[in-house]
Amino acid sequence: ECSQGNTSNQHETGLNLSAGSVADDFIVEENTTFYLSKFKLSTLQLGNILRANIRVRASENDMPGEVLYSVENKGPKTENFYGYWPFNGFPLDVVAVDLEFEFDEPLELTAGKYFIEVQATPFPLTDFLAWEATSLEGIGGSAFESADGENWTQADGVNLVFDVSGYCKQTLGVEDLNRSEFSFYPNPVKNELNIVSEKTVKTISVYNVSGQLIIKSHNKSNINNAALSAGVYMVKTELENGVIETFKIVKK
Repeated sequence: ECSQGNTSNQHETGLNLSAGSVADDFIVEENTTFYLSKFKLSTLQLGNILRANIRVRASENDMPGEVLYSVENKGPKTENFYGYWPFNGFPLDVVAVDLEFEFDEPLELTAGKYFIEVQATPFPLTDFLAWEATSLEGIGGSAFESADGENWTQADGVNLVFDVSGYCKQTLGVEDLNRSEFSFYPNPVKNELNIVSEKTVKTISVYNVSGQLIIKSHNKSNINNAALSAGVYMVKTELENGVIETFKIVKK
């Protein structure tokens, strides 16, 4: 299990969620695949969020770019209230509320920088709705706002308060050979997958996305995949020292 996010600083400020989209960045570390399954959004409000469009975008020039995943019209699974707080420039105290969303399918993200965007649908008669922000140092750069989801303006000096969570898996590629003394090639694969390892390979097992064992070989450093249908497969390699290496391949 793994998670990351930006923490609150006494609910000091926020960015308007009633006028368009708001986004902030998070980072998946090198040699890691992050399966994002939950998203906690911290808000300041007089009213509430009915539903929201939640999008994960690629980072392009350190700004929100191409939409990689889009979860539309999603309602929060849980709500937690943290009392009333003053908001600079607004005449009334507002309510601090954390909303947690759960995705039906985990969103698979490889190493890199991403932006998570929220476009909210407020309840009727909502007077104030903001994504809580903080002047504390965040994961990456400052937050962004957009009226149309295409043209983004940086909100200098503030980071949004949120948490993304799920589970992480360490990955391994050819570029890690010198460091890990283990690699595989080619990927995508057409006919034969090759394993390069300092330790003797005991078994190579190939599974489909449903977890069913499709092919298994013993005491060989390669495995023939020619009979596989095109698609994504998981490979588990057991070495003589008991180490197990697991990785994903694409069959052409």
